[in-house]
Amino acid sequence: MRRREGGDWCVACSKFAPSKPEQQQQQQQQQQQQQQQQQQKKQQQKEEEETDNSSSDGSPHVKPKPAFELRGSFGLQASPEEKLAACSAAIKREGAAAAEALKKQLQQQQQQQLQLQQQQQQQDESRGTTTAATSSTPSEELISWRSKVLGRKRQTEQQEQQEQQQQAKQQQQQQQQQTKQQQKFQNRKELLHQSQALLLQRIHRYNGLLQADAECVERDRHLLLALRDALEALKQQLQQQKPQQELKQQQQQQVAAAVQQQQQQQQQQGSQQPQEEKQQLQQQQEQLQQQLQQQLQQQQQRAHQWSS
Repeated sequence: MRRREGGDWCVACSKFAPSKPEQQQQQQQQQQQQQQQQQQKKQQQKEEEETDNSSSDGSPHVKPKPAFELRGSFGLQASPEEKLAACSAAIKREGAAAAEALKKQLQQQQQQQLQLQQQQQQQDESRGTTTAATSSTPSEELISWRSKVLGRKRQTEQQEQQEQQQQAKQQQQQQQQQTKQQQKFQNRKELLHQSQALLLQRIHRYNGLLQADAECVERDRHLLLALRDALEALKQQLQQQKPQQELKQQQQQQVAAAVQQQQQQQQQQGSQQPQEEKQQLQQQQEQLQQQLQQQLQQQQQRAHQWSS
C-alpha cells in the first residue's frame, strides 16, 4: 500500500482506496451496480437455458397446434380459409420471435454501454489521483508505476476499440438479418395475396359454371314436361279418334259392297237395261268415289295437324 492524496493505492491489486467517505460511497455504489448487472446476466442465461431445455424436451412449453395442423395430422383436408389463417398465425409467431430477440440484443447493448461509462469514470478518477500524487518530484517507483498505468491504459483503449468493432459488426449482422426477415415477410404477404386472388377467381368461375348447369337442367326439365304433356294429349286424341275411324271404315266398306252389288246386277242385266240407266249408274259410282276420296283427304290432313 502506498499513500496518495485522497486515499491509498494498492500496488499488487492495482486499485485505489479513497479516504473520503463520499468517494467510498461512490465506489461502493459502482461495485453494487456491477454485481447487479452480473446477477442479471446470470439470470438471463439461466432463463435461456431453461427455454432451450423445454423446447428440446417438448414438455409443458410446447404451444398448441392450430386447427390446420391438427386437421393435417388426422389426414383431413383443410379449407382455404383455414390455410390462410394458419399462414397468418405462423407469420405473426415469427415476427414476435424476431421482436423479442431484438429487445434482448438492445438490452445487452445498453448494459455494455453502462459498463463502459462506469469504467471510464473510474479511469478518470484514478487519473486525477495519479496526477495529484505525481505533482511532487518523481521517483523510480513513480516512473515504473506510471509506465504500468500507461500500458494498462493502452490495453484498455485497444480492448475498447476491439469491442466497438465487434459491436459494429454485430449491428451490421443484426441489420442484415432484419432486412432478410422483412423481405421474407413481404414475400409471404405477396404469396398470400396471390393465393387469395386465385382462390377467389376459381370460386367465381365454379359458381358461374354451377349456375349455367342449373339453368340448363331447368330448361331440360321444362322441355321434358312439355313433351310429356304433348304425348299425353296425342294419346287422348288418338283414343278418341279410333272409334270414329272404325265407323268410317265400316261405312266405306258398306259403300264399296253396295257398289260391287250394283256392278254385278248391271252385268247380269247387261243387255236388258237401256243406255240411259247405265249412264246414271256410272254417274252415281263416280260421285261415290269422289266422296270417298274427299273423306280420305280430310283424314290425312287431320293426321298431319295432330302430328305437327
